[in-house]
Amino acid sequence: MATKIDEPRGTASARDSARTVFDHAQIGMAVLDYTGALIQTNPALRRLLGLEPDAPADQSLASLIDTAHRDMWLSTVDALVADGTPVRIDLKLRASNDTERWVRVHLSRAPDDDTGSAPIVGTFEEVTDEKKAVAEPQAMTRRMQQLVDQANDIIFNTDLDGRFTWVNPAASRVMKRPMNELLGMSFLDLVHPDHRDDARRFYQHQVKSWIPSTYYEFPAVTVDGDEIWIGQHVQLIFEDDEIVNIQGVARNITARKHAEDQLRASEERVRAVVSNAPIILWAADREGVFTLCEGHGLKGLGLVPWDVKGRKVTEVYTDPSIAEHLRRALDGETFQTEVTLGGRVFDSWYSPLRDANRVIAGVIGVAVDITEHVRLSARLRDAEKMEAIGRLAGGVAHDFNNQLTAVLGFAEILQMSFDEDDPRADDVRQIIKGGRRAAALTEELLAFGRKQPRRPTVLDLNAVLTGLEPLLRLTIREDMHLDIQLAPDLWPVTADEVQIEQVIMNLALNSRDAMLTGDRLTIRTTNVTLDDSWDRDLPPGASGPYVTVAVTDTGSGIDAETKAHLFEPFFTTKEQGKGTGMGLASAYGIITQSGGFIEVASELGRGSTFTVYLPSTGTPASQDDYAGDTARVTAQQT
Repeated sequence: MATKIDEPRGTASARDSARTVFDHAQIGMAVLDYTGALIQTNPALRRLLGLEPDAPADQSLASLIDTAHRDMWLSTVDALVADGTPVRIDLKLRASNDTERWVRVHLSRAPDDDTGSAPIVGTFEEVTDEKKAVAEPQAMTRRMQQLVDQANDIIFNTDLDGRFTWVNPAASRVMKRPMNELLGMSFLDLVHPDHRDDARRFYQHQVKSWIPSTYYEFPAVTVDGDEIWIGQHVQLIFEDDEIVNIQGVARNITARKHAEDQLRASEERVRAVVSNAPIILWAADREGVFTLCEGHGLKGLGLVPWDVKGRKVTEVYTDPSIAEHLRRALDGETFQTEVTLGGRVFDSWYSPLRDANRVIAGVIGVAVDITEHVRLSARLRDAEKMEAIGRLAGGVAHDFNNQLTAVLGFAEILQMSFDEDDPRADDVRQIIKGGRRAAALTEELLAFGRKQPRRPTVLDLNAVLTGLEPLLRLTIREDMHLDIQLAPDLWPVTADEVQIEQVIMNLALNSRDAMLTGDRLTIRTTNVTLDDSWDRDLPPGASGPYVTVAVTDTGSGIDAETKAHLFEPFFTTKEQGKGTGMGLASAYGIITQSGGFIEVASELGRGSTFTVYLPSTGTPASQDDYAGDTARVTAQQT
């Protein structure tokens, strides 16, 4: 009896304990019928499912499950009812506030009750964090795979021999080969044959030297023979201090290479233009340091670009005005000015150099070498001046000569009317003598003004000098030396012989007056051809074959101021009464009238050289045209 009484008590106690566990468990627990509907739920499950505490106990669980998982839930319950095997299933709950939640459900059948319908017992555990921890890497992996598959760049793995073990679809698109054909192929097979050895050496060095990452550009050949350029980043993969494989990312850079080639060609064309033009293109920063300096104009200053770049402007060009020009440009002024550097004249343009924000970052400039232009302009002005003076002098001399002819004519008639012993006859003789001196002066003026009558003939200037040599020897003083150097096969010229002799004598006399005891006078003939390569200033239009007569003395020399007026009529440096100032003027007129020109080179204390240029008119004259050995004639008077 006691036993019967104790069993119910034990059963009730066990049921109470089970109820306590059911109600206070931290894991969701429920009793379900064979359809999966909830019969009993503990508080933990109601919290998990978001059910109100007083919610009806028979609520269908299927209504709380995400629609995508409902069929799976119902089929799982049916299978459990059919065979009684416990099951586990992960379900996604229906989102009530756009928050995804997952539960893991363990189901098993309870022992059959008196009705023969055994309920289903289940436990419910939230696994949202676990699902996210698994899902996020999977999603990242899918995104990365999608990125690799859709990338325009080639992504690949190779073994240590450089054979592809994996490539992405871009490799097939770029190289125009199927992916299965690329696998197992050496990347060197894709490199242009002319560059294959260089590529092999480059990557062998990377592997042997354990260089983690490199970049290399090479031309590759596609399956249809097209040449493309590839820029490739290669990285070594290490595990346990060993290289296990090689990963790389490569890009088709053909368009960039072509653009670089075009830019390089454009730069070369610009550089060729700048390098051969008589300009200097330069730029400097705010500190006045050259950042660019190019142009053929540097050659005239004895400079080359690499000697200038990186140096201060004021260090290269010491003219004080340069610093002021830089300051003005840095203050925002754009201007043009003329600058003289190293004996060369430049038309210089200065402007501020601004950066992308329009802030002045330095100075940019262009200097055009106008030295030759300045010299030609000066020569043209001198020629125009001499032409104007010549026209004036020639006109005056011509009119004066006409009046003088009448004076001399009447004076000579008057002289005939006096006896020799008549004192008035001497006065008339002085009138005639003065008139003849005036006539000689007008002849020189006419020569300068190029109005003197000419009798041009084909001349050999060697023969002319040979004939003049005795007179020249008498002309210079006995304590001076005369040296005549005649070029063999001298070309002929067309000129008035008497006038040419007059020019040579005038030049010799002018040199004699500048020399001292022991000085030397040298007269030299040469053939020259004037063209663009001639390194001296030439009058406009002067080109072709010329014969020169150079008269050089070792006398006192001529200063620049005097040299500027040498050929002007009546200009002289001699004392009053010792010169008319017409010797060089008449020489200038005769040479110009003969189609030639005359140059002067002189410095104080270094002597002078007057060089007469006469255009040649034919083949060399025969050596038989003048007597003696005229290759070199030297005369010394003692």
